[in-house]
Amino acid sequence: MTRIQIFFALLFVAQIVFAQSQVPIIRANSKNVSVLDGEHYRKGYWFIMPEKKPDFYEVENPKKPHKVTFYTDLDTISFDIKFNETHDFIILLNGKDSCLTRVTTIPAKVIDYRKACNDCITTVDTIPFSLGLDNKTYIKAKINNNELTNFQFDLGTTSCIIKESMADNCKIIWAGTAEMGSLKGTETVKASKNNQIQIGNLIWDSVGMFSTKYTNWGCKGIIGNSILQDKIIELNYDNNIIVIHKTLPTISKDYIKVEMQIRDGVPYIPVIIDNGSTKAKNWFMFDNGFDNCLLVDNEFAKTNSLYGTMKVVGHRSNSTNGKTAMVIVPKLFIGDYELKDVPIDLQNPNDKQPYDRLIIGNDVLKRFNVIIDYENNFIYLKANKLMNEKYDKGNRLKKKIFIIGGAIIFTIIGLLIFKKLK
Repeated sequence: MTRIQIFFALLFVAQIVFAQSQVPIIRANSKNVSVLDGEHYRKGYWFIMPEKKPDFYEVENPKKPHKVTFYTDLDTISFDIKFNETHDFIILLNGKDSCLTRVTTIPAKVIDYRKACNDCITTVDTIPFSLGLDNKTYIKAKINNNELTNFQFDLGTTSCIIKESMADNCKIIWAGTAEMGSLKGTETVKASKNNQIQIGNLIWDSVGMFSTKYTNWGCKGIIGNSILQDKIIELNYDNNIIVIHKTLPTISKDYIKVEMQIRDGVPYIPVIIDNGSTKAKNWFMFDNGFDNCLLVDNEFAKTNSLYGTMKVVGHRSNSTNGKTAMVIVPKLFIGDYELKDVPIDLQNPNDKQPYDRLIIGNDVLKRFNVIIDYENNFIYLKANKLMNEKYDKGNRLKKKIFIIGGAIIFTIIGLLIFKKLK
């Protein structure tokens, strides 16, 4: 190497060192980092990966100015976030491995599950849905141009999920595995890329799909909200339709406006539980995929002294949230709406692992027509025809048995009449 080559090589190295010296550096001995994103504290959420250069952290609620703080086991760093910006910093792991981390509010141009839909109607599209006995919302969809199939439409999940038994019929090609979180913890599932989803006249390409082995669903899978987060979503339970808007429609005065946050890709709204002596307020996941009214974890219940303050009317035990006590909340507030005598599920106080989330489910949410504005972080609510319907208190199985039994009886009577006439 000549002297000139050595000079330019040293100059290049000096430029790199100078550039990195302008980037803040924090230290860590553990790869697990906690993040406070606005009001959302994500304990142990971020995992240091030095091999990624840079490693992108996508800010929740990117269009809303707020602060994001990273907490390692040794240091802390904060950034004031604004839309369409990036902030770089380096995490020095064990004094030797550097991880360049980029905090970004710039919308990703290509993310499989958020790729823009094709052949969309210019302004709105309307999709019919059915409300099941299980209080869940069901729509018809095509996967990879397969026949129309029943799917659950679930705002409480970002992912699109399909039963493994449907994979061959829907031309699903598995391309590895992924980790998916739930109330039960983290589960390793099969992952697939580059699928097509059609709902009504809307078509999305390059959509990621994940597997499930659950067989007790009344459908073939779940359509999550991630493919619609660049739209305005309207759920109308009076007419059983989902309306997809490109821009915010004119909102009538019958609707109330409620602040919303996006946490881990799903919407949260503020809810107040009033047990008569305490008003406990927090952000609850807006989850029309959860069939009951509310699910409250033991950490929130203990902090707000909810145990032993409300009438216990039963217990539930299922695969999703284990054993919970069902109690009656005298008053529940969502925005300006006051709901009375609402049954909620309280996690067992002796469970060692809190659910780490609070959920408002569709036995409450179905009572409102809803407009979700993902861009500006607001939800609009209007009471509908289901507002005064009795809350389910574990009676869904009885209803199902009654309906099935009635259908069988009418079938038998019909056959007898037919036989007699013949």
